[in-house]
Amino acid sequence: MRNLATTNSVKDKWLIPLAIVLIGAVAPCATAQIAFQDVTAASGFGSSTGETWGASWGDSDGDGYPDLFSSNHRSRDSLFRNNQNGTFTNVSWTVDLSHTPGWTGGRSDVDTHGATWADVNNDGQEDLIESVSSGIDNLWINNGGKFTLSTLAWKVDKIPTRSKRQILAFDYNGDGRLDWASIGLSGPTYAPQMSDSTFGSGSCGRHCSINITMACNTDGQWGHIGDVNASPGFEVLCAPRSGTSGSRCATRPSPSASPGTCSAGSARSARRSAFRP
Repeated sequence: MRNLATTNSVKDKWLIPLAIVLIGAVAPCATAQIAFQDVTAASGFGSSTGETWGASWGDSDGDGYPDLFSSNHRSRDSLFRNNQNGTFTNVSWTVDLSHTPGWTGGRSDVDTHGATWADVNNDGQEDLIESVSSGIDNLWINNGGKFTLSTLAWKVDKIPTRSKRQILAFDYNGDGRLDWASIGLSGPTYAPQMSDSTFGSGSCGRHCSINITMACNTDGQWGHIGDVNASPGFEVLCAPRSGTSGSRCATRPSPSASPGTCSAGSARSARRSAFRP
């Protein structure tokens, strides 16, 4: 028994030094710097130069690999399909069935801004929405990786936001259909999707208003969706252009009350102004 105790004691003495050695071996890994390599040219984006106000990842063809849509502000849009080997190919001319102005048809210098991928019609395919500052937003319905401009059919032209910058898609009234938060320099609004698959007009049922004014600065430049407090649901965080009053605000539409106001300044004040469902 004495020998056993001595053996255990010896083992115990080695535990602390061994632990120190192991910690010392792991520590350098924990403090290692993350490095990035510029693979722009090798990936197929070498010729993509010029001004752009939005780029968005989405799976356009349902192969499980993210593709990249670039709105290329005041020059033609580009859709780069993922070749599944680290490279991308611009397939715009084969997928834009409508030859949309600003993409593959009409004038090239359309005032386009942010783009968003979202399954608008619940068919399991990611559709594409693009904000257009000086005109009507573009909504393309995805059918097997091919896109058809459906802006008028979905009454997107009825949404009152002007000088649009970005559209966020999420189901804010819980009816199973994606709604829009249209962010722009004038009249940012929530636009619920109606039962007849339209956005700008019609009936969306009890406790549902058409084009709800956002409790957000009217000079909205961009936005994100996030859960900024402990209450159920998400908030929309939007920000004006640099130099104007108010930096961000969180807002949620209420099915039974008119929109409130948003306090300018910190995220804390933004959380206080969030709508409750």
